[in-house]
Amino acid sequence: LALLDEYAIFSPVTPVLRGIAPDTASRAPVGLFGGGLPDAVDSLPADSKKHLKQLAIDLFDWVQDFSVGPPSKSFIASSVPTMRRVVLFRDAFMRKTDQTLSGYDASEGALYVLYILCLALHPQAPRSFSVDNFDQALNPAVARELARVFTSEVLRNDRQVFLTTHNPLVLDGLPLDDDRVRLFAVQRRDDGRSQVARIPVKDLRSLKEKHGPHAVSRLWIEGRLGGLPRVRTI
Repeated sequence: LALLDEYAIFSPVTPVLRGIAPDTASRAPVGLFGGGLPDAVDSLPADSKKHLKQLAIDLFDWVQDFSVGPPSKSFIASSVPTMRRVVLFRDAFMRKTDQTLSGYDASEGALYVLYILCLALHPQAPRSFSVDNFDQALNPAVARELARVFTSEVLRNDRQVFLTTHNPLVLDGLPLDDDRVRLFAVQRRDDGRSQVARIPVKDLRSLKEKHGPHAVSRLWIEGRLGGLPRVRTI
């Protein structure tokens, strides 16, 4: 019951992640809609913050470093409403004099990745939660790698997470040969009721050796796993 008391559904949206809109469901360490990211990053234990930084740099080749600090009018327009603190990125490909990007103009995908990884790493994050539309704002390859990294951190920190996705490549990032990681297809029956069925993936290594690294996503796209709507041809 204590696990269920902590349960929450996180569904971040870009304006809130950027800090230009309030989070109407704020909580620690991050709000349900993306609020509080700078404080969450800054309040991570030192080893977790270092780990988060390395993961972000590995996922985005343009991120040289990031930090949390007060907003500066030198790189944020005066017309933009600012929060007390923002995430600041150092772009590896920009001139050293102009390489700082704030959360207001940096890639929304980078902000989203920090948010998601904070949920996996932060000691104040709930032990059981959901992330709606896990693949949002992400390049397909980044979505696949984030699924792999996020799952690894969730398992390491003994958390239970439910993810929804519409991106087939997310499936290729999941270690479905680990029984703790389970795939479900959700479909509507003819009477309108939702039906949830577990999709067993047996011998993932052999499956990928035979059909390539995108074997699971291909099975989904081909309609062999379920979870696809019946689309009428126009």
